Amino acid sequence: MDDFHHPFERRKRQSIYWHNKASDLRGSAGVLWAAMNDPKASETAQRLGLSPGFSFSIACWPVYQMLCGMALELLLKATLVAKGVEPKPTHDLGTLGRDAGIPFTNRQRALMSIYSEAIVWEGRYPVPKQEHRFYQLSELEWEHLFDPVPAPSGVSFRRPNEGLSWESFNRMWQLIYASYWEAANKPLNTDASEAGAG
Repeated sequence: MDDFHHPFERRKRQSIYWHNKASDLRGSAGVLWAAMNDPKASETAQRLGLSPGFSFSIACWPVYQMLCGMALELLLKATLVAKGVEPKPTHDLGTLGRDAGIPFTNRQRALMSIYSEAIVWEGRYPVPKQEHRFYQLSELEWEHLFDPVPAPSGVSFRRPNEGLSWESFNRMWQLIYASYWEAANKPLNTDASEAGAG
């Protein structure tokens, strides 16, 4: 049975389906980012019947990270499928990035680890299954989402940076998308098909 008559296999083996789902997740993350930064967010919360004082920027932050992570996961898997490689059943973006040959910097790898934790637990549960993952994520966030600021007294403190902002996420998306685009648009090897045609 060919792919046309077997939609499951078609969706599994054609990278465009993976890409399109990644784009859907990216768009959903963008809606959350807009809601979290909307000056009229409290009016929206009230219209939705949410409790007084409900804060999109607090409540949606881990879910935003989860959707960003899932979008990147699916785009990495789309890249692998476009290269003819079956993606591993993992949410570890670092592993998927290595498999796809994406040249992440050390900082990008750290951010990918944060996104991976958001996919696995932080976007869905109050705590992970293993206690060490809770503290591991806290350390990653402290190191990579907060920049040290020296104070005149010699005591330093940290302030939040834009490590997981929409702009930062989009830079990661564009890096992976360039690899996806190259793999998805690579010409077929006609030498092999011509060799069998004689």
